Amino acid sequence: MSWTEISQKLMLDVLGILGLAVLALWLLVARPRKPKAVYAHFNKAVFNGVFLSISGSLLVMYLWAVLAIGLGLIPNTDFSENISIILVISLGLLNTIYSFYWSQPYSRKRVGVVAVDAAVERYKKPGERAVGILGGWCPDLIVGGKAYKYITYAPENGNAPNRVLVFDLQGEVVRDEQLFEKVSLCFSLAAEFVNPELINERTRIYKNSADACKAWVKMMRNYDRFEREWDASAGDKAALRKMLELGQRLSRTMMEYFEYEAGWGTERGNTHLKSVRYEEVLEVNQVWREKFGWVLSELGVFEQGIKTANKLLKAYDEVAGKSPKSREVLVLLRALLPRYKGLAKEWREWQEAGRVSDRYKVLEEEKTLWREGLAWVDVVDGWVREGYTGKALEEKKRAYLAEQERLERERKREERRRKREERKRRREMRAQKERE
Repeated sequence: MSWTEISQKLMLDVLGILGLAVLALWLLVARPRKPKAVYAHFNKAVFNGVFLSISGSLLVMYLWAVLAIGLGLIPNTDFSENISIILVISLGLLNTIYSFYWSQPYSRKRVGVVAVDAAVERYKKPGERAVGILGGWCPDLIVGGKAYKYITYAPENGNAPNRVLVFDLQGEVVRDEQLFEKVSLCFSLAAEFVNPELINERTRIYKNSADACKAWVKMMRNYDRFEREWDASAGDKAALRKMLELGQRLSRTMMEYFEYEAGWGTERGNTHLKSVRYEEVLEVNQVWREKFGWVLSELGVFEQGIKTANKLLKAYDEVAGKSPKSREVLVLLRALLPRYKGLAKEWREWQEAGRVSDRYKVLEEEKTLWREGLAWVDVVDGWVREGYTGKALEEKKRAYLAEQERLERERKREERRRKREERKRRREMRAQKERE
């Protein structure tokens, strides 16, 4: 058999395997989930993953065939006329890897604006890394028509943030607290779509809400029979029924909101999001309040229903034995109740704080980290005014931080010594009182 015949047969085999694999994986794994707005990122990732797996497998198969020819296991003739198959598969692999990583904005390790990148490095401590949303990258966060970058500094080998700084595109540090809060809100919204983990978390919440909604519907379908068999007061029965109705409504509301939010991100490219305007954050927060505003007015009823359900579950075995339908209601209720107890607690905390919580808000911890960042900026700017730059500036930082660590150790030693003396003084006072 000539090489041409061997190559043609090999190509047909490869294409046949490819067709079967694509069909099987599409049916079993890669078939697009719906609603598409919610599952857009997931569907794209699955498709790319399937393509990567198939392309990789085919490339390995083909290279093994080439190796067999090289070892003389297959008659060796000129195969250059069909080298194109290797190129096609290789290009497919490179395209998939590109779509997974290099095409994503977060693959960039720097902001991409020279003045900002220089400022980010200037205020970095030795042993720290600059973090935008992922890597050192951050989309444009637009407030009042002007773009800003939000950068967190974290230890090289840790995730806990040390400081936060916000820069304009000229590399100037933002010092106005109200402006910082607006930029921070934009950053919070952007992170939900640039970070794939947060996109996947939103998809998970939507799926859980959809499953919960089905469970509530299933419970309500059998509830009339259950209510007749349950030996309880009319008040308890009414409270439990109302809780089930509210739970079903809450699940539907969560589905509606997260489908809206997923659609918002899909329209803007999700991980390819380039900018977020402050007005968009206000719009999303407004939708959140409109969707969930009813919860606070029904919160007391919902909590009472949860207490009733807890009381019922303590008598689970007794009630469950009466009929399969009653047992099904109780099994589903037991599975759903912990989640909704957590939601009720969260909403109660928001009510006690005297507000309906926004979906995106500035935490006090962020403000503290920002103020700490400004304090460090003041120190570094002082050295820059003295003429320190480049390596000299980095050495100045190291020396300063080493001195701060030494002073902190001395402070802790002094604190321990003071506590020991205080304990000794108290023991002497007790002994003096006992002698008296």
